Amino acid sequence: MLQRITDNLSRIVLIVGALVIVAMLLFPPWRYIVVIRERMTEAPAGYAFVTRPPDPEGMPEAYTGRAVSVKMDTDRLMIQIAGAALVAGLIALACRKRNAATH
Repeated sequence: MLQRITDNLSRIVLIVGALVIVAMLLFPPWRYIVVIRERMTEAPAGYAFVTRPPDPEGMPEAYTGRAVSVKMDTDRLMIQIAGAALVAGLIALACRKRNAATH
């Protein structure tokens, strides 16, 4: 049983990596669109379910300005997905090399 898990370790790592990426897509990062003295800027709004973005009225008082909208932070999401794919791929590759070396 343990040998079978060890043989499929790289596949398990890739499946876990794919599940992490799916979770990232379901709960993406969001940004508030904020108006400060007639100038538009952005502030982080945290993570929320993809169909339920954060409410602009719920913006913390620590931020200055008035939140008028929210948008998905696609730049940060793409960086997170690339990082997760890279880490999962490197770990799977290391597991495959280790498995090949032991056989």
